[in-house]
Amino acid sequence: MKLTYAIAIVGIVVLSFFVSTDSTLAGESENRFKQDVEFREKMGLNADLEHIQQVVTEKNNKASKKQHGVYLTVEEMQDLNERIAHQSEFMPIILEYVNENITEEDFGGLYIDQSEKGTLYISFTKDLKHFKKEIKDLAKLYKKEQKVKFRFVESSYEELQQQNDAVWKLYDLLKKQGVNIKAVKTDVKSNAVEISVYPLNSEIKAVLKQNLKFKYKVKEEKRNGADESRYDYQRPLEGGLAIENLDYNQDGVGYCTSGFSAVHQGDLYLVTAGHCGDSGDRYNQGGTYFGYMEKVADNANTDIGLIKLSIDSHAGIGNYEKDNFTDWQREYEKYVGQYVCKNGITTGNTCGTVEDIDYSWFGHYDFVAADYGSDNGDSGAPVYKGGLIVGIHKGTYFGYKVYTPVDQAVDYYNLSPLF
Repeated sequence: MKLTYAIAIVGIVVLSFFVSTDSTLAGESENRFKQDVEFREKMGLNADLEHIQQVVTEKNNKASKKQHGVYLTVEEMQDLNERIAHQSEFMPIILEYVNENITEEDFGGLYIDQSEKGTLYISFTKDLKHFKKEIKDLAKLYKKEQKVKFRFVESSYEELQQQNDAVWKLYDLLKKQGVNIKAVKTDVKSNAVEISVYPLNSEIKAVLKQNLKFKYKVKEEKRNGADESRYDYQRPLEGGLAIENLDYNQDGVGYCTSGFSAVHQGDLYLVTAGHCGDSGDRYNQGGTYFGYMEKVADNANTDIGLIKLSIDSHAGIGNYEKDNFTDWQREYEKYVGQYVCKNGITTGNTCGTVEDIDYSWFGHYDFVAADYGSDNGDSGAPVYKGGLIVGIHKGTYFGYKVYTPVDQAVDYYNLSPLF
């Protein structure tokens, strides 16, 4: 039986840092210094403040800034690159072994803890003495036996997924009782689902306890709309998230917005705007690599890019803070005056009406023009109506907000949007 589960790559945050003597930049500098410390702690690198100050001041290894978003010593960068390369080479082997040799009932999930320099944790739902052969095989297959640890947990990963689904099935009931669920996380590390709600008080806790008959964690999540949470790690991926092009060809960071997941020739992709990158460019979301741009169409009547996902389970049907996608709009369903919305990382969720379904300007045609709000960084965002995917945002042209209609994207690459 084929297992469906996720690998939690714990603690990868790619952020930048600089030092400035300009007092007007002091607050920003302090914040970025804090982010640099957090990156090092989560990646298991030296987070001593004097060490960081020296590395940043000297700036001897500019390649690390370009690749990882922070200044590292040559030795630190080599360690990190070797670690990631090892995981990339041997995790597929581990996954294949788990799929073929461990039942869903016995498997409690796995994750890599980067704060422990890339330690792989594999969980079982029975006493480890029952899995002596599997433990020996897995440690040997990973080639770094000292970096593999095994543990007992109460719930299988399949059970965690079922519990996650159970929360959403109770969404309407809980909503009526005052529980506003923002998100549900299948937390492999703690072997429990994590429910984010707002607000959180004793009454809300009592309602959850009454309705949920399994182990869970609950936390308060205040953030809404176009804020930093769009930059937080989220899996599966969904529309409206910040995606970072690691091969951006200028100094700084290149961000676009995620659109929707789709199947192309049997493989899973994240769809965004074609002008957000070139073929081969690598992408992060929430500081973690998730795929590379395999196909780019940035031409006269289409602006679509397909990022091939490194792990199939990263594909999702969500639209940030909005209803999940359930269908896509066909060509014959477009009309002037149609109410549509766009969910981007810069301006958030903005809505308006379609002004032209055959908009053209010099060298371009067959786009759709609308009047919703947008700005830099919103490129690639889903244009939608409720759960209906309408298009992929391209940009502003001569006063109109322009997007590639989803039917053209589907036809161009023979896509099957994921629902």
